[in-house]
Amino acid sequence: MDNKSTLVSPILIVLFFVVVFLCVYQIPFFGDAVSSVSTPAISVFENSGFINQHSSDPGHPTLIPFLLAQVWKIFGQSLWTAHLIQLLFAFGVFIFLRNRLEQKHIYYDLIILISPLLFSQLFTVSLQLPLFFFFLWALNSVEKNKNITLLIALSLLSLVHLQGILYAGALGLYYLFLNRSELKNIGFWLRAVLIFSVPLILFISWAFIHHKYTGWYI
Repeated sequence: MDNKSTLVSPILIVLFFVVVFLCVYQIPFFGDAVSSVSTPAISVFENSGFINQHSSDPGHPTLIPFLLAQVWKIFGQSLWTAHLIQLLFAFGVFIFLRNRLEQKHIYYDLIILISPLLFSQLFTVSLQLPLFFFFLWALNSVEKNKNITLLIALSLLSLVHLQGILYAGALGLYYLFLNRSELKNIGFWLRAVLIFSVPLILFISWAFIHHKYTGWYI
C-alpha cells in the first residue's frame, strides 16, 4: 500500500488545529510561563525595546514575548493572539516530527497530535513549543546540510530561552559528528565557527543589554 495514502488528510490536520484553537483561544492559562511570556510581553509592549523590565524577570531571552508584543500592537492586547502564535508553533512542530518518520501511517500522525508535549501545550502559552520548533528546525538543517537555515534557526533558538544555548551546544556536537570526515579541513572549521558563533554572539549581546536595564546578566 502506498504510505502516503495512509496519512491523515492535510485538511483534517488543519481542521484539528482550528478546532483546538476555537476551544482554547480565550483560556487565560500561562502556567509557569507567566514570568517568561505574559509578563515580559506586557513589559515590552508598554516600554518598547526587547528587554523585560518587570521585577519578576526570570532572565530568559525575550524573542517570543517580543513577538507577542508586536502582534498586540497590530491587533490589540488579547488572549487569542497569544494562543494563535502557540498554535502556529505547534503546527510547525507537527510538520517537522511527521517528516522525520521513516514510515508514514495514520497512527503515527495521531500519536504526534495527541502526544502530551504537543497536545497539552496547545492549552497553555509557554516557551516549550517555540523552543522545540526551533530545535527541530536546526536539527533538520544540520542533517540536510543547510547552513543558512541552520544559522537562522540557531540564532532564534538562542533568543527563546536559556535552554536554547544548551540545545545549540548539543547540536554543535552532532554537527561535528555528522561531518567527522571533514574535521581536518580548515574551511569546514571556519564555516562551523561562523554558524555557531553568531547565535552565541546574539545571546551575549542580549545579556549585555539586559544588564544595562536590570543590573544583572542572566
